[in-house]
Formats: sequence, C-alpha cells, structure tokens
Amino acid sequence: MPILIDWNDGTNPASTFTIPDDAMTSLELYRQSWTVPNPPGPPVPKYASLKDMLIGVYKETVMIPALTAYPTPSIQTAMAGVTTAQSVLVAAYNASFTVSES
Repeated sequence: MPILIDWNDGTNPASTFTIPDDAMTSLELYRQSWTVPNPPGPPVPKYASLKDMLIGVYKETVMIPALTAYPTPSIQTAMAGVTTAQSVLVAAYNASFTVSES
C-alpha cells in the first residue's frame, strides 16, 4: 500500500504526496542498510521504521538547520538561557580554586 502525505497549509489548495509501493520497497531496503553500532552485537538500523526515517531525516537536514539559522522566539530564549548557564558554570569552576603567586 502506498504512503500518502497530505499537505494542507490553509492557504493553498490541499495536495497529496504519494510514495508508491515500489519506491517504498527501495526506501525500506535503504532504511535497513542505514545502520548504527550496537556493541557488543551487530549494527542495527538507525531508524525503527520508514516513518521514523522520513521524519528523522527531515528533522536533521531541514528543521534543525532552519531553526539554527532562524531560531523561533522560544529557541532564542532557550539559547540565551544556555549562554547564561555556561557563563555561571565557568564562574563556578573559576571560583573553585585560587592561584597565588609568591
């Protein structure tokens, strides 16, 4: 059975993206060949399902780079919090010892 992905952005006419059966077979074989280490056993597929692979690749190659280049307000707030936390951590490390010269 083919996979149907519906696109409805509320502005343009809705459309459906179809992945036909023969392409799904190729994608599934590709998913199975894309492995990651699994010590001490043999490598395992990086993604558990075809859906996981499509979403994972979209996230890694489109969403994360886009959000990194053009962060949303909530991501900007989180990034500012990380920067502040890193500064506080460095200050705590520096305060944990003193160097005196004789």
